[in-house]
Amino acid sequence: MKIEDSSEGSDICIDMIQVNEMKLSLLADFDTKMSNEKELLEKSIDEATKRMSKRVDKLISTSRMSAFELLGLVQEKKAKPIFSEKVFQQRESLLTESSRTGKEAHTVFNIFVAILLLIFLKMIVHDVFMKGHGFIDVSLLHDVSSEIKVGYVYWIYNFLFSFSIVFLAKAVVSLKLNPSLYFPLYLCIQSINLVYPIYIALTINGSPVSGIVLTCEMARFAMKIHGYFREKMLHCTPNKYKEFIPKFAQKRGIKYEDLNMPNINMGGLFTELRRFNYYLWVPTIIYRDDYVMRPKISMGNLLSNLLTFNLCFYYTFALIKGFVSPTFNNYFQEKADIEDIVAISTATGIIFLLMAFFGVLHSWMNIFSELTRFGDRQFYTDWWNVSNYGAYYRKWNIIVHEWLYYYVYNDSVRFTEGRINSAVSKFLVFFISAIIHEVIVACTLKFFFPILLILFGGPGVIFMTMTRSNNRILGIGFWFTMIIGNGLLIVLYGMEYYTRQQPEYIERMEIQGPISFFIPQCYHYLSKRYS
Repeated sequence: MKIEDSSEGSDICIDMIQVNEMKLSLLADFDTKMSNEKELLEKSIDEATKRMSKRVDKLISTSRMSAFELLGLVQEKKAKPIFSEKVFQQRESLLTESSRTGKEAHTVFNIFVAILLLIFLKMIVHDVFMKGHGFIDVSLLHDVSSEIKVGYVYWIYNFLFSFSIVFLAKAVVSLKLNPSLYFPLYLCIQSINLVYPIYIALTINGSPVSGIVLTCEMARFAMKIHGYFREKMLHCTPNKYKEFIPKFAQKRGIKYEDLNMPNINMGGLFTELRRFNYYLWVPTIIYRDDYVMRPKISMGNLLSNLLTFNLCFYYTFALIKGFVSPTFNNYFQEKADIEDIVAISTATGIIFLLMAFFGVLHSWMNIFSELTRFGDRQFYTDWWNVSNYGAYYRKWNIIVHEWLYYYVYNDSVRFTEGRINSAVSKFLVFFISAIIHEVIVACTLKFFFPILLILFGGPGVIFMTMTRSNNRILGIGFWFTMIIGNGLLIVLYGMEYYTRQQPEYIERMEIQGPISFFIPQCYHYLSKRYS
């Protein structure tokens, strides 16, 4: 038995040795094959990387995109969920970001300053050497400054009155008031906020500056009041609208969790007054109880934006004083013809657009962002790269666009529970925007001449529906119509404004009475001159 057991043990040992040898052989073959595959994979990756690097270098070398365009692509917002709420983030303005990463913003700034100096040199030559003044005639600038002070006296009343919406919202939540009771009170507050500045702007004697200060702030207060009251009613009162999702969003799989609903609550009275006061000063008209904020104020950014805002202000003054006003005055003295007005208006119209962008949408908004430490500073995107009006409306003024999108477009669907479709919502957006713009222009110039309303609601809507694609030809067409449209606004509004300054037409309007506000006077002058 012992002999048999020993032979069986030796056989098992031999088998185990053979198995181990086979394992070692297989492992060696596997390592060899893996090493070969690894070398092949690394070689393939290196070759693919080199080919990709060459293609990227070729694209960069042949690309005609500027840093502005590249930044516009980088800062393009990701597709937000349908029917979602605004999410505030820490973001810089596009020009601020560009000034840190490229030279384009500095170049544009230098060009503006150089042109401004040339205009002031032209004014010095005209006022000092041709009219004999000791220096530049700054009477227009003095009048503008004094009118701004007058406008802000009435602005204080509007500012204080706007806090009444806090007391109404607090009463609604605390006393659980019915919408049939509090909604008329809300309409009453909005009516007083709108009617009073309009009345003051139309009856005060002065230049258009006081009118534009009052009416622009009137529109801002109205939108702020609505934003605060809407958020408090939606999130702090029991209602069925907060969780409403329209059918077109449900079909795309949108759930309540995708709506980015903010955390809104009703605090104590002093807490709500503090929140509303901060909301009035931050450069956004979308209300939140809390916003993203910067840790401290950057004095460098604040002073830089104060400088650029003042430069744009004086630049606009210089254009009006040096070019627009003399050309229209010469026209009514028959020293210039309509071709001169068209040429000056076309050139200055697009410059005024750029001044409004650079001075207001960039500098002014960044000033208040620094003062309030407001973090989300995306007030515009790369509107200069667009080739259609739809993209322009979305990118030009994001502050107003967001209010129209969230509080008009979305809410018209939300509060009617989907009975209003997207087409009607778009019409409401255009209608409300056009009316607000026209009221501001009418109160500023003190006459109703609905050229902006016609252009905005007519060709503006048509061009938006016709130019949804993106190509170079449409881009040229967009800028062509923009330049012509802005020039046309300067020509027509300027013609009507300066016609009403002529002694003959001042007497004519006194005879016509209040209805003269709605009767175009330039039509009578032009038919008389060219008949």
